[in-house]
Amino acid sequence: MTAPTGRQLELVHGGTTAVVVELGAALRTLTVDGRALVDGFGPDEPLTAGRGQHCMPWPNRVRDGQWSWGGVSHQLDITEPSRASALHGLVRWRPWVVEEKGASTALLSTVLHPQPGWPGTLGLTVRWQVASGSLSCEVAAANLGAAPSPFGYAAHPYVTAGTPTLDEARLEIPAGAYVLVDDERLLPLGLQAVDGTAYDFRTPRALRDVQLDTCFGSLSGGPCRLLAADGTGVQLDADDAFRWRQVYTGDDLPEPGRRRRGLALEPMTCPPDALRSGEDLVVLEPGASWRGTWTLRAVG
Repeated sequence: MTAPTGRQLELVHGGTTAVVVELGAALRTLTVDGRALVDGFGPDEPLTAGRGQHCMPWPNRVRDGQWSWGGVSHQLDITEPSRASALHGLVRWRPWVVEEKGASTALLSTVLHPQPGWPGTLGLTVRWQVASGSLSCEVAAANLGAAPSPFGYAAHPYVTAGTPTLDEARLEIPAGAYVLVDDERLLPLGLQAVDGTAYDFRTPRALRDVQLDTCFGSLSGGPCRLLAADGTGVQLDADDAFRWRQVYTGDDLPEPGRRRRGLALEPMTCPPDALRSGEDLVVLEPGASWRGTWTLRAVG
């Protein structure tokens, strides 16, 4: 019998174990000395709510699925009908090729070909690597086509500090600004300073009664952390390729039992609707490539 997410790739280094899957090269589980760092899913369960997925060649939402490139208009499929948006890219639901598999590392790849709504040809790879107390993910994109291509990326892990729900956890995000969105469609209206607002998490703050589906910018370069009361938890580090963080508390997940159980803490290269705005959108010339690395590690 084939698992709903395809081949299961276990990566082990000492007390650190991760499982990544063939479907979308997604992260299924991550534990350090038996402590879960992500709210994952079982080998016989389908992947839901973007759990552990990679969002490319764009992250988050594209308004009405409409955008233009090189003077040509494009219409993407609407994959979030409730908000009339094209959500989280085109490679989440395709099986990726396992190029390499070692005890502690795996390299997976796929090629994104031109299709309705998308004109470019991109070679995409994801390398997962476990080390003592951490898991790193190196993502690369190469333009295999004959014309310039845009590119954006976000990862979508749901992290946990080991608390029953997020109500017992504290969040730290070293961000000086957040993206204001409209209430109905969560599409960007502009960038706002966090000073004096409910979105200032530069000092760890409790998440009880806090609901977020928010993009943060103006990052200081420090890690993001989700912490339990005893100071243990998980942190996200990312290199300079990732200038934004999306944070989602999961209050409206379609599975009631998963709501507020984990925090989607997403390193992003660009803000929502970047295919339309062009803000921090990577432009890959023919033959050019992009690379970035983010890491989850245990705290305490």
